[in-house]
Amino acid sequence: MAVSLEIMFAQLVKDMQDPDSNWARMNRGELLATGGELKEPSRWEPRSDGRNAAHQHIPGFVSGFDLEDLPFDTLEELLAMPFVARWTERPKFHRFSLDRVRGFHLMAEIDNGWTWWVVAILDRDVPELPGWVAKPVDQI
Repeated sequence: MAVSLEIMFAQLVKDMQDPDSNWARMNRGELLATGGELKEPSRWEPRSDGRNAAHQHIPGFVSGFDLEDLPFDTLEELLAMPFVARWTERPKFHRFSLDRVRGFHLMAEIDNGWTWWVVAILDRDVPELPGWVAKPVDQI
């Protein structure tokens, strides 16, 4: 028997209001949905040797890859990392920027910034990178 959209929507609303639901835990970053399974997200600690590090970001719905955690000292070293540099080969690649609001998220901006992806999470700020700013929804 097929479940109606109204029933599915009602369950989603119920899950959204329950702070202990898997949906709420995923939105808080406590669980990742990967290949139909839920798993705890990986956590890392900033390097203790004073160097910055880039922790590769791959969305939780993608599996089968080992994430890279690489140290760097300069912007040039960061941009030369293979998992970072390959973004420059994408059509309409615009630039790299840094979201400083929720930590230090290295962003790849595509199509003049209208499309963007989180590439890595950095331990520390890289002042040479421009700040990432979301495009206003009313301009999309």
